[in-house]
Amino acid sequence: MPCGIKIAPNLNPLTFFPRKAFPQMKRIFLFTLLTLIALVPAMADRRSKLRHVSMGTSASVSIKINTPEITGNCEHQQFTFSASITGNGENHHWKVDGQPVAGAIDAVLTKLSPGTHTISVEVHDPVTKCVAYDSANFEAAAPCPDPIVIPPPTRTCFTSGSVMLEKNLETPSQGDVVTIRANNTLSGGDYGHTEGAWLVNGGEVVSSNSSELKLDLTKASPGQSVSISYSLKTELAGCETKSELSFTLPLPPPSPTPRDLTPCTSFKLNQTRVDNACKAILEGVTRQLQEDVASRIILTGTFRKGEKASVGLERANNIKSVLTVTGIFATLDGNRVQVQPAQSGDGAVKITYLPPGAK
Repeated sequence: MPCGIKIAPNLNPLTFFPRKAFPQMKRIFLFTLLTLIALVPAMADRRSKLRHVSMGTSASVSIKINTPEITGNCEHQQFTFSASITGNGENHHWKVDGQPVAGAIDAVLTKLSPGTHTISVEVHDPVTKCVAYDSANFEAAAPCPDPIVIPPPTRTCFTSGSVMLEKNLETPSQGDVVTIRANNTLSGGDYGHTEGAWLVNGGEVVSSNSSELKLDLTKASPGQSVSISYSLKTELAGCETKSELSFTLPLPPPSPTPRDLTPCTSFKLNQTRVDNACKAILEGVTRQLQEDVASRIILTGTFRKGEKASVGLERANNIKSVLTVTGIFATLDGNRVQVQPAQSGDGAVKITYLPPGAK
């Protein structure tokens, strides 16, 4: 069955009738049909800039380009064009801006530069040998604009700056945990972010941040010097300020010095009994020991020429007994009264007072 072709609504239709109705027009019909088939590509080219101007058989097949599917964005956009077909059609032929797209069948995938492009497609009816054709103009969006680049700020150093280091303890000692704080004063300039850094010689750093340092002095030695350096840096190279702090750990106080108290000298030859004169002395000794419960005494008995050493030792032990067991003031702990071996002397008992910490 031959096909009647509708070129466009604004053109006069050309209708071709079956040869049975007009036998005398057989040659004219065949000539005209061949001429129109030859003119279809040329007509398509002339109408390639029109939007959805279709050509095809009115009865067997028609085709229309669909709105494309767009993937990606900006300069990475891709466009997939497809077509809707009515009737039987095969052998799609796609063109983009008049150029055939090889391998494109049901759809065409293409990248388009910004601007207006012409997309066209034609399909053949294998039975009637008719051709359907559609052409559409497509406006491809312009690529995204270049990102706005904000230049980094121009940095300038502060016009004046100082750092003061302060410690929470006036005189840190061995075993202390001392806190040092940095008080920064900067003015002028645009130097950006600041960051403090610590350098420590002596002690052990417990924690630190940009403005505070905690230092453990447990392992430091008495008399040791501790030095701390602090630098406040900015984003601008060479723009910084520094400060230093140092202190010396104090030495421990000297050990107390033992001192001799009044001795008991009233012992007769070979006598070891504690008489009243000696007890009066021991009363004063007892008061001193009661005033400082950490104090102690050392008793050293002596023996004269002609006396045995045991006599001197017994004299000292008797005095200890008076102080701790039998005497009126026998209130002292026996551990606080130490008896030394007897020495040769004048027969007296020496009394040595040991303050707390004395050796």
